[in-house]
Amino acid sequence: MQGCEPVDILLVKRDGRFSGEAFVVLGSPLQIQMAVDKNKSYMGRRYVEVFRAKKLVRHPGQMQRLVRCCSHL
Repeated sequence: MQGCEPVDILLVKRDGRFSGEAFVVLGSPLQIQMAVDKNKSYMGRRYVEVFRAKKLVRHPGQMQRLVRCCSHL
């Protein structure tokens, strides 16, 4: 998303395949609001939904489904 610089991105994987879901950590409240403003819009041909999350709860079951992605999209 233009104007948003992710600090970290976690892509969700289920049954060995990416699900299309991601958790994105942004660096400022302004960037968070810019991302939330993109809820129910399109990025190219992809429809996106954006939700706020206070904290990603990390436990062994979840971590097996998540893949850390360090490159900026």
